[in-house]
Amino acid sequence: MPERLTPLAVCALALLAERPMHPYEIAQLLRARGQDQDVKLRIPSLYHAIERLERDGLIEVSGVDREGNRPERTTYRLLKAGRDAMERQVIVWLQAPRAEFPVLPVAVGEAHFLTRAEVERVLAERRDAVARERAAVRVFQEAALDKGVPRRMLLGKEFTLHRLDAEPRVGRLSPVRSRERGP
Repeated sequence: MPERLTPLAVCALALLAERPMHPYEIAQLLRARGQDQDVKLRIPSLYHAIERLERDGLIEVSGVDREGNRPERTTYRLLKAGRDAMERQVIVWLQAPRAEFPVLPVAVGEAHFLTRAEVERVLAERRDAVARERAAVRVFQEAALDKGVPRRMLLGKEFTLHRLDAEPRVGRLSPVRSRERGP
């Protein structure tokens, strides 16, 4: 039993809960659903995660097939232990007020090493990037809803939009006035 599942492993288990599939298909679906924006998706990392899930008894091989000259594809299916582990990990993440260590608070906290002009320029670029990302997420979300994807399947995107809505405030940070300390 794994101590902790990675976000990529949880996404893979969630897709295998839909049906058995091979890792390449998992990667394609993660990209098609925009989840590659939420997890670090690298093919070698995905294959490593699949190997670990199999080793830990969370998934198993359900078949091996070959189409034409293509290489063999191993298809995996989710086991009950895998579904249970995925659900436990999701609960842990949902309960934690801060499951990971985002870098933005550190960057903002140490921005005093830069000139004010540099900070303002970089934060303006960040605001523009956030606006572009927000627009792209909104387009993806609307397209998915138009295709009949249930809203509950898009809650991660909804969360991303809320997070992005909070981002412009970062650009309006004002320098904290230092307090003189008395003797």
